[in-house]
Order: sequence, then C-alpha cells, then structure tokens
Amino acid sequence: MSSLVSLPRVKMRLGLAPQPQRGAALIVALIILLMLTLIGAATVQTAIIQEKLAGSSADRQRTFQAAEWALRWAEQWVWNNANSIDANNVIEACEPETSINDSAQPAGFTLRYCAGRATAASTPCGPASSNQRRCDSFIVTVLAQPDTGETAVKLESILLLEQR
Repeated sequence: MSSLVSLPRVKMRLGLAPQPQRGAALIVALIILLMLTLIGAATVQTAIIQEKLAGSSADRQRTFQAAEWALRWAEQWVWNNANSIDANNVIEACEPETSINDSAQPAGFTLRYCAGRATAASTPCGPASSNQRRCDSFIVTVLAQPDTGETAVKLESILLLEQR
C-alpha cells in the first residue's frame, strides 16, 4: 500500500467533509469576460467614429481646394473681362449661379461663380498721397459643391484691378 493518501480521504479521516463547490471562479471569470467585451465594443465604436471624422475632414479639404481653384479661375475671368462688367451694376454680394465649365477644373465638383463691381467709382490703388493710379474693385464669389451632395464651400474675394 502506498504511503500517499488522497486529500479527500485525509479530510474524511479528520472528520472534515468535502465542501460543495459554489462556482465563484466561474462567476468571476464571466464578469471579467463581460468587462473585456464592453471594452472591446467601446474601442471598436471609437475607431469607427475616428474614421468617419477623418473621412469628413478629407472631404472638406478637397472641397475647399476645389473652391480655391474656382476662386482663382473667377478672378482670372474678371481680369480678362473687367471692361465688359457694367460699371453701374454695383453689388454688395452675389449668389454664385453661373457654372464654371473648364476642362482643367477638379473632377467631382459643381463649381459656380458670380462677379460684379464693388463700387461705381474707381479707388486709389495705394495710399492716395503717394500713388495717383486708380483701381476698380470687384467682388468675386464662388461656390464649390461635391457631386455627392456633401458640405459645400463658399469663398469670396475683393479684387482690385488697375484701370487700363
């Protein structure tokens, strides 16, 4: 016979009956598993929100760049057509309605512009005391809207052109 005696037999010899298992380890393990699941779900949700924000920021940046391109295009149009813009048609602001159709324009955007004189009278191009040159002032407004219907960007500039 072996000198090693199993633990339950020793307890029974000492008068100690084995205690029924209560499942505490199982409950603790399930609680830890539940906490890990909640942390994982929160992490996934945060990652999804960050990805949406990054995509939205990139779309806004592309739209802004398209609006800058349209503003430069419209300013060049005013430069080339300043004499044909009615001097009596003074505007404070304009709503871009005329579409830009140029082969070099950014793809995926609807670009519109408007331009008009900001003042009927010409103004000094620089400080009046040192410069007798006169300039006409124009308001140029553009609107860039992605074809996907997302955020539109509206830019406006005041352009001073020396009288020719």
